[in-house]
Amino acid sequence: DDFFSHWEHIIQTTKNARGRPITSGTIKSKKGTLTLIKEYCEKQKFKLTFQGIDINFYHAFDAFMLLRGLNDNTRGKHFKEIKAILREAEDRDIPVNGSYRKKSFKVIRIQPDNVYLNEAEIRKIYDLTLTAAKSQLRDIFVMACFVGARHCDWNKINSNNVIKENSREFLKYKDTKTGKIVHLPIHPVVKKILTKYNGTPPAVITNQKFNEALKEICRDADLGNVTIDNTLQAKWREITTHTARRSFATNAYLSKSLD
Repeated sequence: DDFFSHWEHIIQTTKNARGRPITSGTIKSKKGTLTLIKEYCEKQKFKLTFQGIDINFYHAFDAFMLLRGLNDNTRGKHFKEIKAILREAEDRDIPVNGSYRKKSFKVIRIQPDNVYLNEAEIRKIYDLTLTAAKSQLRDIFVMACFVGARHCDWNKINSNNVIKENSREFLKYKDTKTGKIVHLPIHPVVKKILTKYNGTPPAVITNQKFNEALKEICRDADLGNVTIDNTLQAKWREITTHTARRSFATNAYLSKSLD
């Protein structure tokens, strides 16, 4: 189909703000939206065009996603990708429907509750007795809690990226999303785990599979409860790969004097 071929071509040739090709993770996200739209069109027996993506499509596609059980932020992510593709198409002089610029063609976004782990809770997870496979995932997650890297950069937490400056060891790597160089001291726990794996931790699995495994791992860590949307929930249920990054930032902030 020419429409889907054009959409696929736009994804493959989109550049970021610095004029560089978008990352493989961004491409994967955009392709996920395209796949979902294909499913919608097949189910509805609907032939879509760039000019046909109007406010009626918006509401019909949103209803389709709701029936699929997608939550607010996931639906919002797909609408964000649709708007981005339409902007790209328009920049390439492909006729599109201008409805995507309307306020009603909005990106749904619900601010999540700020779940993080303090150092005592990270220690509980680190001290768990686990199977070999889960132990490896736990170790990677714990290192990330002391590094603050995004999941897409966890594979860079290894001895190849450790440098020495004035007798101190630092982790130095290029952030995949921003392209900036990250440079921070190696935490003793990170050093200990890297030594355990001779400097090369196991491969990092996909974000979805890691999130599933984290919930199983954290369930026995006695993390207590948190309030989500005014409802008390077991904290382990809310732990995701992003919790590591949030924990790093929060613990770094709390460790500084506010005087």
